[in-house]
Amino acid sequence: MGTIFVHITSLRAPKEKIVNLRETVAASYLSFAQTQPGYRRGYFLEQVDEPERAQLILVWESQADFEKARSSDAMNHIFQELRNLC
Repeated sequence: MGTIFVHITSLRAPKEKIVNLRETVAASYLSFAQTQPGYRRGYFLEQVDEPERAQLILVWESQADFEKARSSDAMNHIFQELRNLC
């Protein structure tokens, strides 16, 4: 296996919004990412001991692939959805 790029985002949301955050990540963010060149996999990790915290871990073939997906209009819209939940 060659070099990969991993992007980690730490998220914090009120406990009552974490379920919505998880659903938005699955339905919007990861669904979109899966259609992009270079995307390998993604994980949404919730912290049991701090239920208002989570991490989103994305694995890409390269940083360029990630940056291209991240700069798209669709991804900017998804980021706004996530910001509204945090």
